[in-house]
Amino acid sequence: MVKSLLEPYEHRSWAQTNIILLKIWKGNGYAFRYTNLPHLTTSRFQSVDLAWTSIQSPCPSRVFQELIGQTLERDKDQAVSFLDSLLNQLNWSFSEFIGMLQELQSVISRPGMPSIIDSRQLKICATCFEIAVALLRVLEMVVSVCPQVFLDWGRPSAEQLLARLFQSLCQVMNRVTSKSNLFEMIVSSGLPGLEPVDHFPIVTASLGIFIQLILKTDPVFQKRAIAALLVDPGFQFSDFEFTLTSSGSDGQGMAASSHIEQKVFHLRKYKEVSQQEIADAESLIQYLKQQNIPTEQMKAEGSEEDLCTICYAKNWSCVFRPCRHQSCRSCISHHMMNKSECFFCKTIIEQVEDRHGNVIPGLQPQKKKKDHKTRYFFDS
Repeated sequence: MVKSLLEPYEHRSWAQTNIILLKIWKGNGYAFRYTNLPHLTTSRFQSVDLAWTSIQSPCPSRVFQELIGQTLERDKDQAVSFLDSLLNQLNWSFSEFIGMLQELQSVISRPGMPSIIDSRQLKICATCFEIAVALLRVLEMVVSVCPQVFLDWGRPSAEQLLARLFQSLCQVMNRVTSKSNLFEMIVSSGLPGLEPVDHFPIVTASLGIFIQLILKTDPVFQKRAIAALLVDPGFQFSDFEFTLTSSGSDGQGMAASSHIEQKVFHLRKYKEVSQQEIADAESLIQYLKQQNIPTEQMKAEGSEEDLCTICYAKNWSCVFRPCRHQSCRSCISHHMMNKSECFFCKTIIEQVEDRHGNVIPGLQPQKKKKDHKTRYFFDS
């Protein structure tokens, strides 16, 4: 049964499988115990169709969690296929959600907006958001029960999977934590049908993954995780500060604020977040702040000639053979998850070396995978 649950999500009906995995985990995730959407008042009716996969009563199964961890640890190829498909679906669902928000933004700006918004469009938008949150929670379970699938460099594609995971998480955080952005505007609009869409579900799910990978792992894995996060082009320290601070508000006197200000998010105002979870978020932010200072100094001191010409965020550190083109490790790691051609000349890459000519074991060409026509939200 567990092996069937961890089959890749492509070419099959995977939504029900994800719900089962979600139920196995709910009650153990970060601030993941709620049976009513925390950002709505408890007196407000919440139907079973409203974020229905997230408001189920917690009933976690430690037994199944251990079996899932053992299966992922034992069957390395299946673990890679499962996580690759899970990340693909996360990218698809969140990209669809953002695309729909952009369409809604254009509609809201027109005169007579309430009469022309299609209720089906609102429902689909909320569903895509809920799917993305559910997928993030399953990833949170995976990093909790078997962190080595992302952090053990001896496993196939572990480094590439970690780079993809952090790339996706950073882009999610960028989208939902920026002040006065598209997400904030839609959340504050109060459109009927978009009640599930809020900072709390998606921010807490993302934080749970970061905390597991960076704070609750052994020192060797911790160093790998923080190094991978800090070099990601989408990493912004302000995204994490957002979770515990508000825009000009300390959480008091909010009733007198404007409608948008009433929507200001910070973890401390939710009773669903325990004091220990607040402390974990504070520890994560403090640790990231300490680790980010030397990284920023290195970026400031770096030469423009050493920058990776793909992302322009990190120095190049990898050389492709035989063409000898270069990029940073993060860019080539993500690229080689599905392709083996050079970015620049399309020559087939036979091996990847560091600056000193040493072969990098975890960055050797992978077998070409089928194109699942997945649209990534960070490609737009």
